Amino acid sequence: MKPQIDIVIEEGISPELERIEQIAETIWEEERVQGEYEISILFCGDDRMRELNRQYRGCDSVTDVLSFSSKAFDLALGVQGEKWICDIIIDTKYIQSQKGSNGYTQEIEEVLIHSFLHILGYDHMKTKDKEKMETKENYYKQLLQGVS
Repeated sequence: MKPQIDIVIEEGISPELERIEQIAETIWEEERVQGEYEISILFCGDDRMRELNRQYRGCDSVTDVLSFSSKAFDLALGVQGEKWICDIIIDTKYIQSQKGSNGYTQEIEEVLIHSFLHILGYDHMKTKDKEKMETKENYYKQLLQGVS
């Protein structure tokens, strides 16, 4: 089942919703994801990112992206099966500064791949997990390259 995606742009530019959906749908299909996912993506600036990073991670600094997911169980609303509520927050100014030789859009897309993998349970805290996640990220970058 493809994820439902909502976008809020406070600052900066986001890729077209269709491209974001294409990236997500490709990953969901390849990963054989089960369950329902509702994903909100916020594109913001440094001040907002610092505030959210401090609030949720205790880090008084900016970062490129934050990803959160949690299971939703609400039988009163008729939710059946596994449903995930997810938030992705992307700092567009940070992305602009870290893009290097990548274009802005390419860097955003790479951050989205990274975030979608986090939502699906991938992590990079341990070396083995980091290698696995990087392998997946590289796979999806290659798979999605030139596909629009």
